[in-house]
Amino acid sequence: MRTRDQWITVQAIGDQNASAIRNEMMLGLWLGRDLDRPLRERSWGTSQFGNRFGYELRGGLSWTGKLLGGPEGTWRPTAGLEHTELLGIRYSRDLYALTFFGNADYAERTADLSSSAHENIRFQSFYAGLVDHRNGRSLRVALVKGQLLNASDIEQAGLYTAADGRMLDVGMNARYWQSDTATSGLGAWNGTGMSVSGTWSWQLGSVPGPLWLMASVSDLGFIRWNDRSLRVDQDTTVAYNGITVADVFDLDAVVLGEAQLLDTFGVRPTHTAFTRALPFRASLALCTSPEERWQGGLRIDQQYLPGYAPQLTFTMARRMGDVARVSTNVAAGGTGGWRFGVAGQICVGTNFSADLSISQVMGLVDDSMRGMGAALRMQVGF
Repeated sequence: MRTRDQWITVQAIGDQNASAIRNEMMLGLWLGRDLDRPLRERSWGTSQFGNRFGYELRGGLSWTGKLLGGPEGTWRPTAGLEHTELLGIRYSRDLYALTFFGNADYAERTADLSSSAHENIRFQSFYAGLVDHRNGRSLRVALVKGQLLNASDIEQAGLYTAADGRMLDVGMNARYWQSDTATSGLGAWNGTGMSVSGTWSWQLGSVPGPLWLMASVSDLGFIRWNDRSLRVDQDTTVAYNGITVADVFDLDAVVLGEAQLLDTFGVRPTHTAFTRALPFRASLALCTSPEERWQGGLRIDQQYLPGYAPQLTFTMARRMGDVARVSTNVAAGGTGGWRFGVAGQICVGTNFSADLSISQVMGLVDDSMRGMGAALRMQVGF
């Protein structure tokens, strides 16, 4: 596209990864299938506090304009819009057991739910900036519309179940945030913020060819969620022995509304505005020149999202003239374990190009694997 005056880019990404939960479990949840006990047990993690899961859904449309400064220039203007949905979860083994098996197996025992957290966020970005494809550099500033937020942070929590199951003791130190639930569709504007994204590169001299060092950050910013949002800060111990009804025949006096139950358990949410950082991603990569026939690269990235560990990716690629490129990559970290992916790029004439990548090849054919994903990008120049 660098030979075109302008071009339009459409891209879409869908990816999920896990350290313990298998694809068969996720497909069953998404499709509403019956999850038998052996299936649920196969996704039961072996780590008490190191289990992770996450997904990313992203789509966008952008425009890139003519070179600034004429043929000798390198920078171009760019503008676009993007929809993003992210989920990151860090959970204990006991939390998984309570969720999918109940607390019957914890009679006279305490389930440890500590060090668990999650964040599910949806937002749209309207951005403008500059890009230098020749040198791998860019800078853009975005207005961010917050659509939905649901997040928790459980520093310490335990659930004790009595032998006869009639008494529960809960102790917790936790926080919870939620955006306005009255409007949560695509058109909902429940928060406003801004973000900055950018990439910078340095060409390093080496033999036999040049190396590139690239640093980037995306979605570095915040959203101020409106005053109809919900926040809970809970540091308490609750002993639950059931609910006593003084007169079972006086039904008008038996009030079991949500507010009353929350007050019974000592959970008192407040409606308030608050500011939270966006789940930004930062990365550092060392790669060979994109002009070389054979190319290689090593990248490490980290995302500000619960359950996301530093991810290391090694890539090998081969150019096929000026019309195509194929690549393979091996990655470890993120919200899961080891992954093997492939990608391909092709140009049709000088006005159209397309990229397709698969992040976990085995995940598409074996539902006992963990993780699957694909990304597609198409560009039209004029």
